Amino acid sequence: GVGPEGACYRCIYEAPPPPDLRPTCAEAGVLPTAVGLAGFLMVQVALCGDYGTLHVFDAATTTFRALTPAPRPGCPACGATGGRRTPAPLRRPPPKVPNERSL
Repeated sequence: GVGPEGACYRCIYEAPPPPDLRPTCAEAGVLPTAVGLAGFLMVQVALCGDYGTLHVFDAATTTFRALTPAPRPGCPACGATGGRRTPAPLRRPPPKVPNERSL
């Protein structure tokens, strides 16, 4: 889910499209560089701890948008209230990211 009381993936996209409407990356025009950039941006958001916001990047116009989607009442994935269930605790602490001074 997006945030403790935010929307989950199924709140935003109720169901996947039918198989005949799912183009391959090549058919849809997805560039490998754009996929790499999206992965980089996801890591940056995770490291900054900006949870609860859905970040949208339009590679065609190189614009960013930050959205806060509302939970969908009755969502079968996250519960009748639309709120996210409490995540399971981490089994071990996340690794420390070195900074310039520690290298």
